[in-house]
Formats: sequence, structure tokens, C-alpha cells
Amino acid sequence: MPPTVPGGFSVLSGDSAATVSWTASTDAFGVTGYEVWMQDTFVGAWIKIADVNTTAFTRLGLANGSCYRFKVRAYDAVGNMSDYTEPMQASPVLPPTPANTVRIEDTVGGVANPAITWVGNWKSYSGSAYSGGTMRALESSGSASMDFTGTGISIKVDAMYYFNRGYMDVFIDNAFSTRVDLYSVSASYTAPVYSSGTLPDGPHTIRVQWVSTPNPISGRTLLDIDCFDVTTGPDITAPPTPGTITVADLAGDETGRVSVAWSPSAGIDLAGYKLYRATDVAGPFEYISCFHVPSASYIDSGLTNGTTYYYRVTAVRPTTTGSLPSIRRGMSLPLGRRVVLCRVHSRNDRAQVMRSTQRPFAMEGRCRTWARHLVYLPSRGPDAS
Repeated sequence: MPPTVPGGFSVLSGDSAATVSWTASTDAFGVTGYEVWMQDTFVGAWIKIADVNTTAFTRLGLANGSCYRFKVRAYDAVGNMSDYTEPMQASPVLPPTPANTVRIEDTVGGVANPAITWVGNWKSYSGSAYSGGTMRALESSGSASMDFTGTGISIKVDAMYYFNRGYMDVFIDNAFSTRVDLYSVSASYTAPVYSSGTLPDGPHTIRVQWVSTPNPISGRTLLDIDCFDVTTGPDITAPPTPGTITVADLAGDETGRVSVAWSPSAGIDLAGYKLYRATDVAGPFEYISCFHVPSASYIDSGLTNGTTYYYRVTAVRPTTTGSLPSIRRGMSLPLGRRVVLCRVHSRNDRAQVMRSTQRPFAMEGRCRTWARHLVYLPSRGPDAS
């Protein structure tokens, strides 16, 4: 008797790797090992990648964003093999870049920081309570602005709350964001007086503007800037959505196959695509397969004639991020040809089929009988018999 099929089979995706694990098989002769098999869904062939005597294995060197399938079987001391586990899929992913904050001080080497554009009569003050030992203050017309760029980015303004402070207006990309009241009974140094929240990926500009209207409590218009904190978040940018998707029934094919193709995405670090199928335009969409770049087409088989199918495709980066799905496209397969109202003239195990049409019975094709069932076979020509 062969060993039992390994149980509890699971696959865990990692960075350029996948770990498969299972529970031990049992066998009268004693299980001596396990074969681990892998299928690259782009290449298609199953290959044995390991023989192990443990219940886990990690495959390294995989391409992030690609798709792989794994299965395992056990063998015993006399060479008996168990059945394979049901295949399971892994999609290795590149861990996103962790969030990182860079502090832009008001001065560098004792002079105004050139990363910040200072307009107006800004004065520098020193003190141990300031982030870089100094801050810059303004009580007349002027502004401070800075350009920054990144993915998942945000910016924070650190300044000082105190009894003699006024207002500051904050603009993001030349659009007014908020007015900040800097008045406080007690001093608060390097205080986060403004935070943008996460901004769209790409370049941005922040501008802090002096406000001429005095604070009604302090009666002053003084503001200061200690520093800017620029935080770049994880790279979660989705690749562009694939373009037009087309679906076509394969001409002359009666086995339930359609061709699905789509316009490739323009992502520079694109890893591939994932294809989904449904029988209703609203879904749910079932995952079919994934494809490495530059593949942008697929032959879907095993479909039911007379059924309408809908498809959508997403682009995938080496990170966990996928694009928005493409626009759904549907294809209704024609009904398969059927033999109806026929006369059968047996000739051994074959028969000529006469089908009722507008004319008297005419030759339609060939059929073969098994267990009283009539199975249609396409005609091979006038000499078929």
C-alpha cells in the first residue's frame, strides 16, 4: 500500500521565496521522504525541485510578482508513492519600502537652508529647545516654501506655540490648506503645527505664508519655522490598468475555448498579470491564472457552450500592489451542435446519421454508439463512413 497523502498542505509566499509545509504521511513500511514539485505558471511544466525528509521546504530565487504552483507526495522505503496533494499557488512579493522621515532644518551650517525658499525678512534665533539649535521667525510680509517628492508622502511643519504668536497660512501645491493659530499661553517648542496627511505620489510644494491679520488674543503677527518633516511611506503605487481586453470564440472550435487578450500596461517594473473570470457581469470573479511579462493573452478552455463568460485582468508589480481591474468583457459561446431526430443505420460500431431539415433526411455527419448513447462526431468529408 502506498503512503497516505500528506495532509494540511499550505504555501506561504515571501520575498523571492515560497515555503511549503504539510503534515506527515503514514505508511506500513515507514515514510522515508517527500517529493516537492513546482510549476512556473508561465512555463507550464511541473518539475521536481526537492527530495526532503522533513515536512517543510523553502524554495528560493523566485521572481517577485510571478505565480508558482506547488504540490507534494510521499514515498516509503520500498518505493511506493502516495498521490499528490492538491496544488496550491504562491506569489512571491517584494516587501514594501518602510516609511522614512527626513527632517529639513531651517539652517544648514549656520546659514538658511537652501532647500527652503525664504521670502521676506526672516530672522534666525538660537536655543537648545529648537530642533537644530535654531529657528527662523517672521513678523512682516513673506513666506517659506519647499519642494518635495515621493511615494506615499506627507509633510509636517514644526514651529513654536507661544503667547506672542500670530497666524500662519499653509498652502499645498499652491492651494490653500489651512490657517494655523500659533497662540498658546505656555511655550511649546518644535511643535507639529501642521500635518498634510498622505499626498498623491509625485512632486509637491508646501508654502507657509505670513498672515497680516493680528491674532486677536496676542495682538501679534509673529510666526516661526523650526523645521519640516518629510515622511515617505511604503511604495504602494499601483501599476497602470491594462488596456482594452478582447475576448473571441475560437473559430471552428466546439470544445469550449475562447481567446482572451489585453493591451499591456505601461509600468516600468511590471511583473505580470492576473486573469479572472465570471459568469455574471457583477461577479464574483474567479482567479484563473497569472502571466509573466510580456505575455498578454490566454486561451481559456473547458468552458460550457451556450454560457456567457466575463473576464477582467489586473497588472501586478513585484510588490503586493496590483492595478485596478480592466473593464469587463463578455463572450457568449454558441451552443454545441446536436444530433436530433435521426435515423441510424448500423454498420458494425458506426452509423450514418440522417437529420431532419427542411428537405428530406440528409447526410449530417457520423456518429458512434456506446451503451445506447448517440455521440456526434464532426464530418470528415463525403467519403466518411
